Amino acid sequence: MSRYLEAHEYQFQNINDTSGAISRDWGISVTPTIAIIKDGKVETITTGVTTPVGLFARLLLSKI
Repeated sequence: MSRYLEAHEYQFQNINDTSGAISRDWGISVTPTIAIIKDGKVETITTGVTTPVGLFARLLLSKI
């Protein structure tokens, strides 16, 4: 995932929780899950497949 983001020049941080530790700590049971975090605060969490437009809309609503 990190290589894809770099190749397409995305400027946001990505965490690939391969061990499932973060998912367990956060109570996440659906893949994919997208958490939008700003200034250390969770702005929104969405689960399931989304489109680029859907993700962009969530970012706008979160004022990232």
